[in-house]
Amino acid sequence: MPFPISIAGSIRLPKPTTEGDHVERALVRIADMLDAAAANTVTRAGTTVRFRAGLLRWVWSASILVCLDSGIIEVADAATDLRISYRASTLQLMILVSAMVLVPGLLM
Repeated sequence: MPFPISIAGSIRLPKPTTEGDHVERALVRIADMLDAAAANTVTRAGTTVRFRAGLLRWVWSASILVCLDSGIIEVADAATDLRISYRASTLQLMILVSAMVLVPGLLM
């Protein structure tokens, strides 16, 4: 099985029973969580949040961004729920793992 260089999918969450702009609240919370996870860049445009985690950054292994280098998260308002779609890149992780495997092999 080849190494995945990207991860994509979507989830649906039930809307809270409170009134208000649920999409906006979800976008603010997602951006806050990415900031808390030490993403280098977090930008919002419309109903999407884009992030870049950074190259060779120091994060704990428990960080949600440890295997991701960038991504896009979109929040859409459905009839009774919110649809959150995501696409993320794992290309830097693939390059790092490949180098860790190839370099010792070349030195032997």
